[in-house]
This record gives sequence, C-alpha cells and structure tokens, in this order.
Amino acid sequence: MSFPLVFIPAAGLGTRLTNNNFNLAKPLLSVGSKPLLFHIMSKYPKHTEFVIATGYQADFVRQVGDICSRHLSQKVTYTYTDSWRTEGMGLTNTILDSKKQLNRPFVFHAVDTLLNVTIPNFTKYNRDVLFVSRPTITSTYRYVTNQLTWARRKFIEGENNVAYIGISFVANFENFIDNLTAGKEFSQDGETLGINLNQAKIIELDENSWIDCGVWEGVALASKRLGSDFVVLPRSDEAIWKIESDVYKFHVDPNFISRRVKRGNSLLPFCPKTNLVSVNLYKYSFVPGKSLSKSNSETFESFLSYCSDFWSKSYKGKYDRRQTEYFDFYKVKTEKRVQDFLSYTSIADYVTIN
Repeated sequence: MSFPLVFIPAAGLGTRLTNNNFNLAKPLLSVGSKPLLFHIMSKYPKHTEFVIATGYQADFVRQVGDICSRHLSQKVTYTYTDSWRTEGMGLTNTILDSKKQLNRPFVFHAVDTLLNVTIPNFTKYNRDVLFVSRPTITSTYRYVTNQLTWARRKFIEGENNVAYIGISFVANFENFIDNLTAGKEFSQDGETLGINLNQAKIIELDENSWIDCGVWEGVALASKRLGSDFVVLPRSDEAIWKIESDVYKFHVDPNFISRRVKRGNSLLPFCPKTNLVSVNLYKYSFVPGKSLSKSNSETFESFLSYCSDFWSKSYKGKYDRRQTEYFDFYKVKTEKRVQDFLSYTSIADYVTIN
C-alpha cells in the first residue's frame, strides 16, 4: 500500500517566533542551510502527496513548497484559509478548510515539528496513531492523561513525562472531520479534537528524535544538530538556502529579486549564472571555495589588485559617481548589518575601528 497523504498546516503567523523580528512565515524559517518546510518533507518517501494549508504569506509558502517538492520528487496540493486573520478562528478551522482534500487516511504533521527519524508507514495499524516524546526544550505542550483525555501544561526540558509532538495518523478521516465540525468552537484544539483516544495507538519516540522549531530555542538546537558550513545571518525579509548543489535567494520584494538576477548575469563569467525561479526566488549553482580571511596575505593582495583592474575596466566612463558616495553606501550598509548581527546575539563588548 502506498504511503498515506500528508497534511501540513502552514497558515499561521508563528507568534512564538515574533520576538526576534522574524516576519516570514514559519515554513520559510532557515534551519541549518535549508527552509524548515524542506526538512519536514524530506522525512517522507519520494512521490508522497502533501496537502499544505496556506494563509499568512500564502504565495511565499507556495513558492518554497514548489522548490522543496521538485528536489524531493513529491507532489503538493495547496489550500487556503482565512483562519490566520479571523478573530475566533484557529487550527481547527484551518483543517476544516482543507477537508475536501483530506478525503482518505492521512498524516497530520505540524509545521514546526522537526524529526530526526524517518516516518514509518502508518497504514499497517488501521487505526489512529499519536507520536509522543519527552520534550527537548522547555515549553507548553498537549499530552494524554491516564484517563485518556487531552490536557495542556508547561514541560521542563529533561523531565521524564511525554508530550504530544504534533504528528498523528488519521485512519478514520470521516469521523475525524465530523468531530472537528461538531467542536469547531474550540478553534485552537485542531487535530486533537478529531482523534479518538480510546482507540488510538500511542507511539513513544526517543527524546532526541524530535525538536520543536516553533520557538527560537528549538531552532538553535536543530541548527546545531544538523550543522552547516553555509552560515547566513538571519534577516526579517530575506533568506538564503543551499539545497543539494543549488543556492536559493528569497526576498519579499520581487523587484529586489529581478534586479539581482539582472546584476548577476551582467557579471558573467565572474559570477555563477543566476536563474529566476519565481517572483520572490532566484537560484545559482553552488561554487565551493574558502573565505579570504583564511587565505594568506599574498592571495588577499592579489585579489584586491584583480578587483581594482576589473572595476576600472568594466565601469570606466559608464558612471559618474564620486568615490565618497560608494564609501558612504557600503559604510552605512555594513554598519546596519553589524547592528543586525548584534541584535541576534548577546555580544555587548565590541569596538568600531573604522
């Protein structure tokens, strides 16, 4: 039997991540060198079918979902919900707005649950399945009581009790939708409204098998575990990801993207060829190398000499701008990037030298 449908609710605002000036939709969150959505989808087999519910920044999520599905050879259907911006609505409404697509057994996978293990094929159980585990960070989670009811409390990192991690298999999808419809006034309870705990199978995972990427502590832990030599300063309106041999640049402003594509291709063959992927994305092939800071002084001096020769030949007579204008532009730009970096760290003792 083929792998069941996978439903990812990706419509929310990601309110637990707003304290670091992060304005992008949660699926676009950079974890290691890739978007969070890629990490989630990569745990499922090739040709898995996904239904991704969109809302906040829906167009951005669709563009990123498309590049993930292409790299992973998977199929994605997108739905849309207004629940993210409608008072009194929440995850329950997001699921119900996708009920036409959830017409067979499916896996519910929360958009911020990152697994370190491959998802098994749930169809062998022929009943609803819940994943639980001990939390890897301190946060508030739902859990199943001894009386087989749902409850919610704050869990402390390292404690022995298990919490629901936001992944479940819905075998009886018709009853599931009926239960959500009957209890839709409980707008934030989501999939937990539809699952029959008296009949569900509960599977406990090792605590190191999952990470909650809905909070910054989890994002930092996931990035540390995954590791990456592709280090990029997080920004509120853009992202850079490396997926296989491709580097993707995302920006909320499509004019920014089109200008970068034009600029990059005007510098061929000194820069890799840049291809427009969608209105907010371009890509180019990754070129291996090392930082100039790790080279010797002779290499650095040679590079500066090359740049001087390159720019004087390339732009002589084309632009009439004073040198100080370039200096001011890059000085201001650099200072802003330094301040952005400091805002993401706890560094307080630093000196500006020029």
